[in-house]
Amino acid sequence: MTKNDATFRKKVVVLVCARVGPLSMELVRMLAKKHARLIIAGSDRTRLEVCVSEAMRFGGDAICCPLDLRDGGAMVPTLPVQALEAFGGIDFLILNTSELDMVSPFIKWDGLHTNIGMLSRHVAMPAYITQLFLPHLIASKGCIMTLTRSTTRDMHPCSAALQGFFQGIGCEFQNTSVPVHVVSVQIAASGERKTNAAAATIAARRAVRALASRSSSSVLVEDSTYLHSLRTFCRYFYPKWLLDALYCPCRRAKAKKMQ
Repeated sequence: MTKNDATFRKKVVVLVCARVGPLSMELVRMLAKKHARLIIAGSDRTRLEVCVSEAMRFGGDAICCPLDLRDGGAMVPTLPVQALEAFGGIDFLILNTSELDMVSPFIKWDGLHTNIGMLSRHVAMPAYITQLFLPHLIASKGCIMTLTRSTTRDMHPCSAALQGFFQGIGCEFQNTSVPVHVVSVQIAASGERKTNAAAATIAARRAVRALASRSSSSVLVEDSTYLHSLRTFCRYFYPKWLLDALYCPCRRAKAKKMQ
């Protein structure tokens, strides 16, 4: 058993999704392999049920909670209750609520109502969910992770605001000795808005690693499909230590350029 496996074994992880896409599905699989207990919340009941089946198949335990973040958060207060009834505690909260293709450009926002709706959906709602779970996370000395996604040419203001907000509350918790870690992860994609299966697997693996290490913030640069295929091919001919030595500096340089 690895250190990461021990970190999540029998721990209760709440995953809140804007919708259950490839990244959320890969997170479920990887956490299930580590025998985590999962509460998966999202808007698509069919996809949620598939997630539960996948979690069971990979050795985890899971329940699904249908939740539409666009309805004003009417069902959000029931989430902690369902988690406690199912598993008796809450150790990790993962917020994968940032979807670029669900956010219109700021220049197209029209009027106060649109501004309030956008900020409520993409910033205030994740903050509200965090507030509801915070007493239980304090009791377990747990961890919050928020995932925001951008492309190399597009950092949407809502994503930037969400990331900045959680970095801010992470500093506040440290300064006030609140025993909850906040991990803010930005997934810097290779250029496309939609995440393919290979990129989702890589991003999910790195996100789980960041959550286990409880690093305060990190930038994960998604491989393009071409880069991922090239690395896989090269592994058959070159030793892993050499590939990592060549690849990691390039990835760090790319992340620094993004910042």
